Amino acid sequence: MTFAGKVVAITGAASGIGLATAKVLASSGAKLILADAQEKALQAVEKELTASSSEVLCSVVDVRSRESVEAWILKGVETFGKLDGAAICAGVTGKQIMKDDIQDIDDNDWNFVFDVNVKGTLNTLRAIYATLKDGASVVTMASLAGVTGIPKNGAYVASKHAVVGLSRTATIELGHKNIRVNCVCPGPIETPMISHLRGPGQDAFKQMAPLGRNGQPEEVANLIQWLLSDASSFMSGTTQVIDGGFYNQ
Repeated sequence: MTFAGKVVAITGAASGIGLATAKVLASSGAKLILADAQEKALQAVEKELTASSSEVLCSVVDVRSRESVEAWILKGVETFGKLDGAAICAGVTGKQIMKDDIQDIDDNDWNFVFDVNVKGTLNTLRAIYATLKDGASVVTMASLAGVTGIPKNGAYVASKHAVVGLSRTATIELGHKNIRVNCVCPGPIETPMISHLRGPGQDAFKQMAPLGRNGQPEEVANLIQWLLSDASSFMSGTTQVIDGGFYNQ
């Protein structure tokens, strides 16, 4: 699957699924416009990818800021001349995940989760709307939490449901421009985002999963790569659950 000559923007590119996506696309020949809030981690990614002769433009971006996201996309398009696709991977779980019921949700934690997960997705979509070329593909990042309810996950679940809805709306709005939008909903994946659940929390996930394990970021990245590629040219408006069968429990 080649991405030679294609330009793809990725948020949340310094770790987890975003990083895995950057690596798989770079290995396929894509030129990358990468963003993350973690400066040191992003610098390490840039060093690694450029060492393998990949063309990469990295920017420290706060996806909660519309101006920051728009400046990043503008810089990327000015550098590479176009935009063929985007993977909107930036996301957070918040401090209260797996700890507090809805009645105990803190307003600050709720706002933080929504600002990154929902507003961050919105800001990225707004920034790329006018720059995506005909035939482009966009992948948004929800979660298994975006298609079901999970106790003690109120803010995260609500934010990911919002991402699914926003993605479906973007599908309709962008379809007339021959631009596809699909939403990926990973189950438990071995990323820094769930590292704080080490112990009983992750053991429970593994025991419930039919495959008996959590997923790897590279497995999700492979799905994102396919959705961004011409191989999925008639796929749009879908919600792709990738969870090793977890959702069937």
